[in-house]
Amino acid sequence: MPSTPRIFRQLNLIFWICILASLLFILMFYVSVKDQVGSDLVSFLTAAAIVKEGKGGQLYDLSIQFSYQQRIIKDYVITDFLLPFRNLPFFATFFLPLSYLAPLQSYKVYTVFLTGVIFWISRLSEKIFKSSAQKIFLPILSFFYVPNLVSIFMGQSSILILLIFLVIYHFVKQKKYFLSGVISGLILIKFQYILVIPFLLFLVDNKKRFLQGFLASVFLIIFLSTAVSGPGFLADYFPFLIKTETTSFGSRPGQMFSLLPLLGMLPLISKLPFLHLLMINAVLYLGTLLIFMKRVKEVKFADAFAAATFFTIIFSIHTPLHDLSIIFVPILILLNSVVGQRKEVLSRVFIVVGLFFLPIIYLSLFLGTHAPEIALTYPAIGFYLLRHKRTFLANKILP
Repeated sequence: MPSTPRIFRQLNLIFWICILASLLFILMFYVSVKDQVGSDLVSFLTAAAIVKEGKGGQLYDLSIQFSYQQRIIKDYVITDFLLPFRNLPFFATFFLPLSYLAPLQSYKVYTVFLTGVIFWISRLSEKIFKSSAQKIFLPILSFFYVPNLVSIFMGQSSILILLIFLVIYHFVKQKKYFLSGVISGLILIKFQYILVIPFLLFLVDNKKRFLQGFLASVFLIIFLSTAVSGPGFLADYFPFLIKTETTSFGSRPGQMFSLLPLLGMLPLISKLPFLHLLMINAVLYLGTLLIFMKRVKEVKFADAFAAATFFTIIFSIHTPLHDLSIIFVPILILLNSVVGQRKEVLSRVFIVVGLFFLPIIYLSLFLGTHAPEIALTYPAIGFYLLRHKRTFLANKILP
């Protein structure tokens, strides 16, 4: 009779074969050009086309982006809407190979690639979190967590950020501080997630090695971005981010799982200029960081990392549904923490179930609205985790 671990491996393999077969069937017979045009991959292909023609220096020119995006979609849809490329220039180079394919074919290839990343995340999670019970559910949880699914079919990069957060967690836990710093630099794929770096600095023991790795990665990214768009790209980039954080470019406040849109809805301060709201957001972020700094040594590393992830989400400016993919790391952490525990098992199971189903509830009841209010759940859980002392948890359980 096969051993239990072997049965898990066989079941996991069967699951992923079924997923791949189903995905290929959907891509071959049900996916249309409309799906590709409606995905965020269009913005990445737009940037790749600009870079390919040697116009990287104009990457953050809205008229240039609009012109090139129209070339990609003009045969399929007529619109004056622009889905802007809001990443750093180096990220555009990853999509150069796809820019040589027809739009629909590039979408299919990218969708399969992202599914492969989810498979890798599932396999890596099995190695990080040793619980046999958890391994039964990992493939199902990783693929059917709604933000992951949305990210795949929207052609988003959030799945890559999820992988980066998981690898950072693994390397910090293994005390590989330089490597964790290097990987942390890749967070610049989505610039807003740089907010997690101060939290990580308080988490790691060897801050010098972490910073060395992080700065090495950042300098490399800046060098590559400079090679693509010239030395002045940062002067264009930050004003571009602020300019495109409006409903005209798809940033709808009711669909953002972050604090800033909520501040813009509050009666007393809703009429303040955007920069003033940004300053309030920054002050609250710094206050949370101060609390984290004081509590981080009193709680278990895994709980602190989960809390840091929750705080990063709420204080990020642009956090649509698919960006909740990174919450999958705290889900795994909390699920792992209940194995072998006697205390607070029910509360943690309740939190895990809530985190997994919260995006489904949002899609079912509040699609397009109330995302900022729902997002307050995340910092609430973060502060809940910070209130527990290390002694409340069994020291033998993996972090």
